[in-house]
Amino acid sequence: MKKLLQFSSLPRKILISFLVIFLIALLTAFIVVYYYGSEDIKRREIGMLETVRDLKVDNLRNWLEERKGDIQIISFDNHIREMESLFLEQNTISDEISNIKENARQYLLRYLQYFPDYQQLLIINPQTGRIILSTIKEREGEIVSDHNSFQQSARSTNILIQEIHYSEYLRNDTLDCSIPIFCLEHQGEHKIGILVARINPHISLYPLLSDIIGLGRTGETVVVNREGIVQNP
Repeated sequence: MKKLLQFSSLPRKILISFLVIFLIALLTAFIVVYYYGSEDIKRREIGMLETVRDLKVDNLRNWLEERKGDIQIISFDNHIREMESLFLEQNTISDEISNIKENARQYLLRYLQYFPDYQQLLIINPQTGRIILSTIKEREGEIVSDHNSFQQSARSTNILIQEIHYSEYLRNDTLDCSIPIFCLEHQGEHKIGILVARINPHISLYPLLSDIIGLGRTGETVVVNREGIVQNP
């Protein structure tokens, strides 16, 4: 009887052993499928984020190119380049010079009216650092030659874009872009001024960066300077 019981329990042990092996294999297969499945999901999510990132970079690049195009158009306009006589004869007051200055100011003011991204436009004498013309008239005559941004602009022949910073005068964040103005009389041989466009980033730049489409509820886009300091709020 005892042998019979021992014999009859052997198939049960084999069955239990196979069942354990099957469960281990099933669990192993599940872990492998889960691991590779989660890795595949992770790769797809990273790929989607990289696509969104590239789109954001393209949008930001397009935004910057539009702003560069704007200030190039302003600097090439005859209303601005005709101010060459104002720089050469800044101590002389005449009806002609006054008219040139007023026409240029009205041109800049119209630009502010139709393009709300800009909160101030001003023109600086590259030799003296004096503000010759500004859409904020009270600033005309101010010396900015000790400003680091002016010193960089005075040495450059290209468009310069400064870091976003808070302006105490404007009481707002500003992104300053500058471009040299070349003479009209000598076919652009001489730099006669520096045009500075002060951009309000709250109008279109910050909304562009705050768009979280494709980033999820917790996603965000930030712009950092060379020191790694975040520039947008």
